[in-house]
Amino acid sequence: MYQTAFFQKIRSLIRRAGLNKLFSNLFIRKDYEAYFVRSLLSIINERDIIYDVGANRGFYTKLFLSKAVNGKVFAFEPIPSNYESIKKLKLTEGNLNIFTLALGSSRGKVSMSIGSDDLKATSHINTDKTDDDIEVEIDTIDNFILDNNPTPNVIKIDVEGYELEVLNGMKNTLTDKSLKVVALEIHFELLEKFGYRKAPLQIIDMLKTNNFKIKWVDPSHIIATRDIK
Repeated sequence: MYQTAFFQKIRSLIRRAGLNKLFSNLFIRKDYEAYFVRSLLSIINERDIIYDVGANRGFYTKLFLSKAVNGKVFAFEPIPSNYESIKKLKLTEGNLNIFTLALGSSRGKVSMSIGSDDLKATSHINTDKTDDDIEVEIDTIDNFILDNNPTPNVIKIDVEGYELEVLNGMKNTLTDKSLKVVALEIHFELLEKFGYRKAPLQIIDMLKTNNFKIKWVDPSHIIATRDIK
């Protein structure tokens, strides 16, 4: 808890001072995402059920398929062009299920801003709709499982500042002992921008309350693990 509060305070001060780039160069290892990937893949078993929430164009999806060869991978990606990229994997991977669906804390429709980067990786749910936004379907992980889908053993979440909403929509799933890993990127700056300043602390508290052990892989990524009884 204290580590999260420290990260949040320091990163907020750095961002306001315009020192983000300098901080990244000095204190964040150059291969931080590769290290996160290696750490996550090392605890995945071949029969695991994996949810890839915010799958983008399937970078993690492909890696999960290579590990969970006798399991199943569920990829959730609401951006149509990214969804089409993941569909190409479906032609060769029988254990892949893909959904043009955003995940959050309720069922309905939401406005989504499309990222300007090449991979559209910075796309995010937008509460202040603009003419360039698209409307997408949204649901909760708890509802998705109630619709006769399997409970995951591993969930990876990368949703550009909407991570607390995803966790709020999976409160029942967090109590299910089948779930052993929750890996996510905490977007401190975006959470603060969207009005979720306490979200990082709430995320850690929610996971710890459900007996997950928290490992900070770097200042933005956590891997929370729990032994399956």
